[in-house]
Amino acid sequence: MKDFRRIRRSLLVLPMSAWAIGPGRVARADEGVRAGQVDVVMRAFVPGSFGEILASSAGAPSIVHLWGLTCAPCLVELPRWAAFVRRHPQVNVSFVQTDPMPPDRVAAAVRRAGLGGARNWSAPAPLDESAHYRIDPDWAGELPRTVLIGADGKRSGISGAVSFERVLAWLARQGVRD
Repeated sequence: MKDFRRIRRSLLVLPMSAWAIGPGRVARADEGVRAGQVDVVMRAFVPGSFGEILASSAGAPSIVHLWGLTCAPCLVELPRWAAFVRRHPQVNVSFVQTDPMPPDRVAAAVRRAGLGGARNWSAPAPLDESAHYRIDPDWAGELPRTVLIGADGKRSGISGAVSFERVLAWLARQGVRD
């Protein structure tokens, strides 16, 4: 039992930065993986990652969708998000998988949902309450959670399955045209 805990603990703190995941292959993205070998790029969601997401869309509205591999409603909703991203490529949407799971399992779910080309992040360790607060002060960790971040930095959270009509109305108020 002690060995199992040690192995499990080591899996929860996988040293990940960015991973390129191809059919049957998991590799760090900085290994020089060539185009065509990879269909999912997954970045590790570690302390400071949310700041990177915010900085990448500074001055523009963005959406952060938090989901988990062990969250059944999340897995049902992901293909709807894939359709949304395809129809609205001008919208900055990031997907953060919050369960500490092996990268290949996360990549398989992302691939099945059709989100391989999206901005994907995955937490190599459980998110604690301070991480929840930094992402959204009103978030207690429930999934799925969608955080709408205005160009002014103001955040609005939606727990549970999202209404895309609500998201589109919010984007229109932010000046993003369909």
